Amino acid sequence: MKSLVDSMPIITCAGKNTVGKVATEITSKGYCSTKNMYYFGLKLHAVAFRRKGTIPFPEMLILSAADENDSTVFKKECVGNLNNREIYADKIYSDIPFYKETKESQKLELFTPVKAIKGESPEITKREKRQETCFQRQSQKSDNPLNHYSTG
Repeated sequence: MKSLVDSMPIITCAGKNTVGKVATEITSKGYCSTKNMYYFGLKLHAVAFRRKGTIPFPEMLILSAADENDSTVFKKECVGNLNNREIYADKIYSDIPFYKETKESQKLELFTPVKAIKGESPEITKREKRQETCFQRQSQKSDNPLNHYSTG
């Protein structure tokens, strides 16, 4: 079984306002790297079954504060309910030691893009970007679940 994992902001206040005024009891300030913006609001986290040829079917939907890390929410709220599957997710979810344990105990296997290493030489970074581009081209040609996966 294959599942897709992602999150998106639910923005209640954005722009120059420094304090949100809507639903202040449950909202917080967060940063959305996809949109390159700070906002007040919540995050909607989704775990969905991959379905060939159509949009994924939601399995779990979770609301969290905007300032909570996606990976932390996923590990705390979702992983305990998932077994025997491949999970496709963003770079933020890559926690190799954690997923080595779950691979053995729950038969979960996580697939994420390769995360860049700070301080890595520019030559290695360029090479990895070229490899990722080749991987993306090959993925477009094959029946890869990431073809049906969109972010932000």
